[in-house]
Amino acid sequence: MRKAPVSLIIAVRDGAKFIAEALQSVYDQTCPPEEVIVVDDGSMDETAMQVQRFADVQYVRQSALGFAHAKNHGARLASKPYLAFLDSDDLWPPTKTETQLDALSAAPELDFVYGLVAEFVGPSDETGARSAAAWASRVLGSVTIRSDSLRMVGPFATDLDVGTALEWWTRADDLGLRGKCVQELALLRRIHETNFGRRAHEPMRGYLRLLHSVVNRRRAGQ
Repeated sequence: MRKAPVSLIIAVRDGAKFIAEALQSVYDQTCPPEEVIVVDDGSMDETAMQVQRFADVQYVRQSALGFAHAKNHGARLASKPYLAFLDSDDLWPPTKTETQLDALSAAPELDFVYGLVAEFVGPSDETGARSAAAWASRVLGSVTIRSDSLRMVGPFATDLDVGTALEWWTRADDLGLRGKCVQELALLRRIHETNFGRRAHEPMRGYLRLLHSVVNRRRAGQ
């Protein structure tokens, strides 16, 4: 089987319920990543046991420092020319890696590609009915990016409670990174009561802090 020169990074905390299904969707790819890195951000459940079901996964554990720290840790460990991310409760459709790698190989001027995202609730066997409502999104799980491009933008901000990916994309846009939407399903996003976005403490205050940070940075740049 052809493998993709992609490093996949999964940052997880207490993800035992869904992470095996997420990893299975990665290994079920028509062109699976050559490198899969799981960074455990201080889980207190059976996450490690679930990950150990997959012999090829590089599993590393850190103190509970936050998902931005975990993603940065994974990016430092990554050794392949392309990077991808996946939340531990989400799924990839089978052709995600192959389709996006082919798009990047055909367009060397692009820094990243992304695709369509569909949401589903409950067991993964419900995803087929939801995929028709997919929309284009640069949410990290739908993206494949060149490793050099991610490093040029820099690490994810570790001083924000929410919106770390959004803040990173503002820096990528300011630097002029070039991307393209591949009009195919790239991510199946699970909606459930313990999604991190629902659990974040005072999310509105967090997003206002993010906005303030971006405005100040852009003013300083001008």
